Amino acid sequence: MLAKQFIAGYLLLVLVNTISAEYDVDGVCTLIKDGGLIGSIESCQKYYSCNKGKATAYVCPDGTRFSKNLEKCVSESSVDCYIGAAGVCTGRSAAFISKPGTCNGWIYCKNEKQVGSGSCGSNLIFQNGECRYGECTVDSSNLNTNFTSICQVMPNNKYFGSTKECSKWQICRNEKLVGGFCKNGLVYNVNLASCTYASSSSCSQVSGITVQPDAEVYGSCNNVNTKKPSNICSDYLKCENNLWKRYSCNRGYYFDITTSSCVARISAITTDCDRCLFSTKEFVNAVDEECRKYLVCQNGIKKTFNYCATGYYFDEIAGGCVKSTDTVSKASNGACQAATSSDTSSSADSDSSDTSSSADSDSSDTSSSDNSDSSTDESASDDTSEK
Repeated sequence: MLAKQFIAGYLLLVLVNTISAEYDVDGVCTLIKDGGLIGSIESCQKYYSCNKGKATAYVCPDGTRFSKNLEKCVSESSVDCYIGAAGVCTGRSAAFISKPGTCNGWIYCKNEKQVGSGSCGSNLIFQNGECRYGECTVDSSNLNTNFTSICQVMPNNKYFGSTKECSKWQICRNEKLVGGFCKNGLVYNVNLASCTYASSSSCSQVSGITVQPDAEVYGSCNNVNTKKPSNICSDYLKCENNLWKRYSCNRGYYFDITTSSCVARISAITTDCDRCLFSTKEFVNAVDEECRKYLVCQNGIKKTFNYCATGYYFDEIAGGCVKSTDTVSKASNGACQAATSSDTSSSADSDSSDTSSSADSDSSDTSSSDNSDSSTDESASDDTSEK
């Protein structure tokens, strides 16, 4: 009994800062325009300012909390903050409870609101309302369960981009994620928060890295097993259960729009995607039927593009521009044969404009965990300014 009282006293007197792992803040910062502010899942007072895809942490003064929707520090009474575990204190008053996804983290609830959080000391776990010695049984893969939706940190009613699709926009409305695609070949410009024509600096947010816990919204479809290309060369969408589901080809393979299958990178005929992906070269062919356009790559990502002079075409194997009389390399490179495809995720929110052929899963495909969501927001598909 004495030991239990000692441990309880230790918990109340030695409050260690919360140990919950923060989400990929820099990754989320790539989705919003410079100067944007986003919240934290570690503290109600903590927030981040984003600039060129990098986050700088700030802390609100005592007595205030960060309001993600107002994007500023306000009085504590003005913000219901649950530090990422929305509603965790519902029905609880004056009680310590376990912090979801952790072994030794705790949350203190009072009047059905979270008023504090922390963790037990070294070699202790939090169990049954107290710190005690014991074995951690939480799967390490679940230690980020505090972050269940990007809308926990993003302000409502402000557009942001996607790390998966250049033409894709997303928005949180009433804490619910919705999304859609720019139309007519436009791409989503993060810094302008609008759909614009593509430029050499477009799509900087597209890294292929998953930075949000919720499945990105790809919309509904009707033709089961139909496939269509993604803005990422190696990825495509497949219609399953009336929803678009994302799949990825194996490393070194692109989704070929003529065969609706995964094909070796150099031979694959693709949409106008970043063909620096999976390449170790500094210069690679861009999608261009004249074969004059080429990309400048850095670490497998497009940095800019350029063109060979008239009468020359770009030879990826040679790494430079060659006279158009030698067409051997040109004929073997899929980038030079890419046909215009109207069936891209940048120009269609639904199945109605899909013209790609149906095909069974390729043996070199691997399913992604990004299952699509049925909710879409078509009303913003043509938006050219932030609302």
